[in-house]
Amino acid sequence: MRLINTLTRQFEEFIGSKIPQYAILSHTWEEEEVSYKHYTDGNCRHMKGYSKIDMTCRTAAAEGVQFTRGWTLQELIAPSNIVFFDAQWQTRPGSEGSTKAALARELSEITQTDQQLLLGQRMPSSFCVAQKMSWAARRTTTRKEDIAYCLLGIFGINMPLLYGEEEMAFIRLQEEIMKSTPDPSILAWKLSSAIQDVAIGSHNSIRFPNARSGKEIQGSALLGVMSYSPAEFADCRNYERTRYDGLAESTITNIGVRTRAPLYSMYGSEGIGSVSIYPLYCALNKKYLGLHLRHVGRRRYLRQNPCTLVEYTPNQFLHNPPAESFLLTKLPRGYRWSDFRLAPTNETMRDLRAHVLHFTLTEKMTLYDPWPTDLYDSEDQLFFFGHVPREDLALIGLNCRFTISSGGIPHTVEMRCIFVASGWSKPSATQSQFSLLDAETDGSKVDVLRDRLRLGQDTRPSWVVLREAGLPTTLTVRHCVPETEIVAVISCQLQRRVPDEKISNCAFYDVKFILSLYSADDCSIPAGA
Repeated sequence: MRLINTLTRQFEEFIGSKIPQYAILSHTWEEEEVSYKHYTDGNCRHMKGYSKIDMTCRTAAAEGVQFTRGWTLQELIAPSNIVFFDAQWQTRPGSEGSTKAALARELSEITQTDQQLLLGQRMPSSFCVAQKMSWAARRTTTRKEDIAYCLLGIFGINMPLLYGEEEMAFIRLQEEIMKSTPDPSILAWKLSSAIQDVAIGSHNSIRFPNARSGKEIQGSALLGVMSYSPAEFADCRNYERTRYDGLAESTITNIGVRTRAPLYSMYGSEGIGSVSIYPLYCALNKKYLGLHLRHVGRRRYLRQNPCTLVEYTPNQFLHNPPAESFLLTKLPRGYRWSDFRLAPTNETMRDLRAHVLHFTLTEKMTLYDPWPTDLYDSEDQLFFFGHVPREDLALIGLNCRFTISSGGIPHTVEMRCIFVASGWSKPSATQSQFSLLDAETDGSKVDVLRDRLRLGQDTRPSWVVLREAGLPTTLTVRHCVPETEIVAVISCQLQRRVPDEKISNCAFYDVKFILSLYSADDCSIPAGA
């Protein structure tokens, strides 16, 4: 597209997504109208039709610059009184005049800035970070760095101006805001347009080019938690800050954003596993907002579904205890998609998981209290780590709650087991040990073992630790249901599975838990479900 620069009056050519905002001159054709050839040859200023072009450029520049330039944002907010003039230095006629107060409603609609803020009825400090970012979402600057530098006053930030760093200036701004303002809403941005060779569709579906096959990959995406531009906060204008008493401290590290904020857990869409949610402590239409996180390494998380935020009510999730986590700002290095901003979820998770211990449950079962937690992915219900060898002792609780009928009387039964696995990352089954224990009879032994390991009091190989702990090596747990003639048995089947497109590129162990009900007289005959 060829456009006339309103300042230089020269034609400039724009391609793809870099087309700036522009105005269109619609007019009737008269004598001495200017053609493209006339304009480029420079022989048009004496023609009658040139005055239309010149006046359109003046009007577009005068009416657009105050509302689209990045540097004019704080000039609009800070002064208590502003008078606006048109291109002929005339004020608006009428009793209302052309002051900031008189035009507050129109200015608010045009600039997407809060009307009470413009009138001085609300202080900038009363808005959450995401709202402040939204004020600059539709503004542009000549130099890329200035979209960050023009916001320093609004956020009360002082940092060096380093021209030449381009998009990194906005990353640095966010880091400085995090250091001075405990407001998680700085992560409440959303993607809304195509970036870096990927196309964003509906329902968080993103199309990626596949370097291997040449075909597109479609699905959800993973990326770092940092925004690349204020434009990604365009939908945050109406967000409201919520209370966050006792909010955990966040710090910037060479790994990512380190936080001890408790993550929330919500059951997955298919009733399998639980999704990790990072609360943003802001709300829209009385719905609280959070980030959907994926566990990609030891206490390391990436954001999933960058086009949406999770909406929830305070009582909808399980609140996990505070624990140190790292929210990555970039994709992990050393993988196929490391040089991109976004990566397809399934392919990335498979690449990151070199060793996996996966669990398959029935609808009557839930998992709880995994250890070590930094190796457990609650969404896919598995322990995992990457290609660096490490100890692979894992503990996890299994709760099975079901109802049976005996003599016409319903009985609700709850069984708790503990699964212990060692050597599950080893290629040979002879190096592995698995046990399914009754939590009631063996739980105290497991608690002692877990506490010793958690405190780092035992650094010996896991198979030695298990042997000395005296834990049984059985793979079944029996429970006689009181007041009935029924015995409930939970067993586990171990299978060495081939690589799976949703789990890992490497072979892994799958543990399937099975509930069976038998008559007390003959445990080999099922009593019915």
